Amino acid sequence: MKFLKLFFDAAKKIQSLGVLVMFVLTITSIIYKQTTVFYIIYLFWFSEVLRTIIDLILSKKASAETEATPEAKLGISPRFFLLGIYWVFIVVFFGLIANWSNDAAMKINFQVVLFQNIFFNLNLMFIVIERIIYHRMNSGLEPSYDAFTANMIVLHVSIVLGGMLIFFLVLKYEQTFSPENLWGSVLIISPFLLLRMLVKGDG
Repeated sequence: MKFLKLFFDAAKKIQSLGVLVMFVLTITSIIYKQTTVFYIIYLFWFSEVLRTIIDLILSKKASAETEATPEAKLGISPRFFLLGIYWVFIVVFFGLIANWSNDAAMKINFQVVLFQNIFFNLNLMFIVIERIIYHRMNSGLEPSYDAFTANMIVLHVSIVLGGMLIFFLVLKYEQTFSPENLWGSVLIISPFLLLRMLVKGDG
């Protein structure tokens, strides 16, 4: 029984572990010159999409449409609508326009979108595993579909922060903040990792 208690206590902290895994994988991707501003923002976006889908499938609130509360029904559509708008903006601006003259960054961005970046893919796999375990260990969980959950706030702020970094640093000093420049990549990605670590994911 003591072992089970320890197991369940550990499971409740799975989100902190998720942040740690994301941090380690992202740092590793920087070392291997496989990350860009688009990579990290797209990862935050995909994380929220996966969490929302898994919540819809596994939560009691979404287990049957007839059982869903009016608030839940109204909250899901705006969430996906907002995420859809973000996808277009993130891919077009951060993925294409912002790196149009940087061949190395463009190559990485295309690899990310086409799921050919191993570090990005591993992050997505762990996000799915983490959320499923979190649901299993927290039966009766009723997730929020509000547009301003902790994870959505991270995404909102990341888009604004990413735009500022692109305009004021990356475009002006492309050689310094190229994926091929290790310290430049560390400097440009660090604010996003710090933001993710400071803002705990919502349940």
